[in-house]
Amino acid sequence: MTTRPGAERPIVATVTESSPAFQDGIYPEDELVAIDGARIDNANFSSVLKERKPGAKAALGALPPGTPDRNGADLGRRENVTLAIVPRKDASARERAVYEDWLKARWKKES
Repeated sequence: MTTRPGAERPIVATVTESSPAFQDGIYPEDELVAIDGARIDNANFSSVLKERKPGAKAALGALPPGTPDRNGADLGRRENVTLAIVPRKDASARERAVYEDWLKARWKKES
């Protein structure tokens, strides 16, 4: 397998069809994101590789072309939500027991 620098992380350039990488589902143009669980980018790729001995096995994390980074997310506004636990008039004995156990409070009898 050979690589080339991508926009942020290494890109797989070639993969030999009989190689372990190919058998594990690594294909040309995949973006490498991790080696043995360590996140990689163009800046640290060489140093992470140098930590391994030639011939050693390594678990590669790769994303196919066009796949959004699985660790990314678009942040939105926090919704102003208020939740309340309200006793139901027709609650069963089991529901009342759960209420009392969870809230550590006695069931409020209807007035």
